[in-house]
Amino acid sequence: MEKHKQEIEVFYLPSYSPELNPDKYLSCDLKQGIRASLPARTVDDLK
Repeated sequence: MEKHKQEIEVFYLPSYSPELNPDKYLSCDLKQGIRASLPARTVDDLK
């Protein structure tokens, strides 16, 4: 690491903040949508 010290940069990331991550909103909406409906029992229901 000492050999490449000039090429290494440290990034400090914020603590866990789901409100700053748009993927979390999508995951939440998807999970709620899946749970809200009845499970598909036939091939036609899956379509």
